[in-house]
Amino acid sequence: MNKREQRISERKRQQRVSRIKGWWLLLLYGVGIYAFFKSFSLYRDTFIGYQLPLGGGLIFGLVVSFIFNKDYRYYFALVIPLIGIFTTIVLSVNSFFADKKNVMLKEIIIEKHHQYRRNSPYAIIKFRDFERNILASTDAEVDSVSYGVLTVNKGLFGYYVIRDKKLVQE
Repeated sequence: MNKREQRISERKRQQRVSRIKGWWLLLLYGVGIYAFFKSFSLYRDTFIGYQLPLGGGLIFGLVVSFIFNKDYRYYFALVIPLIGIFTTIVLSVNSFFADKKNVMLKEIIIEKHHQYRRNSPYAIIKFRDFERNILASTDAEVDSVSYGVLTVNKGLFGYYVIRDKKLVQE
């Protein structure tokens, strides 16, 4: 094999590697963006401050991006998908390996919101320092209730996971 054929062979190999790397990055971005939005629904059902998952995800994203990304112009482009992946994994593990014992919490409603345009009526309850929304079906239901009843489990990392939420009147 002469030098010209070696260069052509090397260029084809680099193109294959580049193509495969591009598909893996596209897959990582797709999974990461899906995980980023999935983490919002997991966050809504977990009594945890936003600082811990976001801060941990940011550190994870920066470290992994620094290790695997050789082109520093695109260093921060991987951080958002990696934050989403980290946050979703942490919140999912906390929820999936939660204690099987259900705990019922009866919390006082601190705010009531009526239906407005496309938003459904809901009430806001407070547990410790966390506020969570409980949806209602009608404005009349929101007006007549005074408590929110939550069924929760203690998660693997000690953060409560909401399994069921209901509005009750007394």
